[in-house]
Amino acid sequence: MKGEGTVKYWGVEIDIEYWHEPFVRGRMYMDNGDPGYPDEGGEFYIEKATIGNQDVTELLEDKLENIAIAYCEQNDGEF
Repeated sequence: MKGEGTVKYWGVEIDIEYWHEPFVRGRMYMDNGDPGYPDEGGEFYIEKATIGNQDVTELLEDKLENIAIAYCEQNDGEF
């Protein structure tokens, strides 16, 4: 699922475009005893970051994971 948002990081507001795949918890066994299924999803990554109208994705490449974490924390994991 694609989305857009704004995150404040190091005192600067950064507009982001992201991809989010919700986490689905797996099960070890089904109620009838059959084998269950593994966890799936839980992906979140930033596809594009802009400040003003300037694309800064490559400039912030080594910080995108931290920016993604900050976005998730600031939005209480709600997308």
